[in-house]
Amino acid sequence: MNKVEIMKCSTPYNYDESYLVIDGKSIVMYLNEWVKAGKCKRLEKFNSLLGVYPAWGKELVWEADKHFIYELLVAKDTLNVPILVCEDDLDFSCIVILARIRKEHNYVYWDKIGLLNHDSEDFIIEKKSGILFTEAYNDDDWKNYGDNIALTKVDSKEWCDWISKNWYDELLRRRRNYTKPYMQNDKNIIWIENVNWSFDEKDYRVCMDWYAN
Repeated sequence: MNKVEIMKCSTPYNYDESYLVIDGKSIVMYLNEWVKAGKCKRLEKFNSLLGVYPAWGKELVWEADKHFIYELLVAKDTLNVPILVCEDDLDFSCIVILARIRKEHNYVYWDKIGLLNHDSEDFIIEKKSGILFTEAYNDDDWKNYGDNIALTKVDSKEWCDWISKNWYDELLRRRRNYTKPYMQNDKNIIWIENVNWSFDEKDYRVCMDWYAN
């Protein structure tokens, strides 16, 4: 079994960041070593990955992204979950490092870690995956939107007005309906390392709760 905890670690930007530390080494140190060893060509252009931001942290730009991450973390299903993002963008548009996470018998397993490949992303489809994605509607959605905003088109004035006033709801729907399935497709991930880490569920939960609170 591997030990997981949270520790403040120095970054190349002259400040400390709170990272997950596995067996005494921060997750960014592992990532940086793997890339330097030639295990991810796409990340080699970066001089250092020691400053990428913890995806579970509170500095993400959008509140809906924070909500989305938490939904993934508490899910019982085996999922590919973001663990690190670009420290400049603080969203899912640039560097996104994911871990394949599964939960069994009071243990949490990280099977492998990879980089999200954005090449197949389709922004038009993503825009249609928010409030206009009626396939995901529940009864309340049909009651509230079925005879109004659901009948509009992408980029229409009505649609633009609605999302400008309801961006949290719109983005969260896009994350659930588009981003999540995209992240679960292995074709969209460049796997970097098979880590096969296992954590005690209680220790792991302490780390999750620390970021959440």
